[in-house]
Amino acid sequence: MPDVASLEELNEKIAAIDQVEDGSVIHGRLTSIGFDFVTEIDQLAPLPTDDFSRITVRQCYYSVPARFIGQRVRVVLRANELLAKPGALAGSTAPASAREQGTFTATHEAFWAAARAAHGQAAGTRALTEVLLLRRRMSAEAVHTAPVRTLGLKSPMSGQLTGI
Repeated sequence: MPDVASLEELNEKIAAIDQVEDGSVIHGRLTSIGFDFVTEIDQLAPLPTDDFSRITVRQCYYSVPARFIGQRVRVVLRANELLAKPGALAGSTAPASAREQGTFTATHEAFWAAARAAHGQAAGTRALTEVLLLRRRMSAEAVHTAPVRTLGLKSPMSGQLTGI
């Protein structure tokens, strides 16, 4: 943050920086940033009429209308959003709640750990989320069996050792 005494001084510094940038040429381009801006100004989309701000939910940032600044907002996270932002799953209340209800088992934990070890944090979490989303189309036993079969574990539901 620049050290300035007033907003006016800050605006003057920003204007000076902009003027220098307008004369800069991006590597591989023949014209300056300022020239390109003047040339392309008619094709720029208008600014949104509603200002936006960001909120933080479980260390992830989301855009919200600025009118919500200083207010409480209710946030609902669904599994579909977790596919796009897999980092949100680990810090969300969904796994903790599912553990308490017994629907997120030690088998799911083992599958998640193995998937993260094999494919990295984001891709491994996506793999777990995809398995959990199977519940929308399949029985609970089938969703439980998927990680069991992948890991080659003994299934508590069938009592038999299953292969990969």
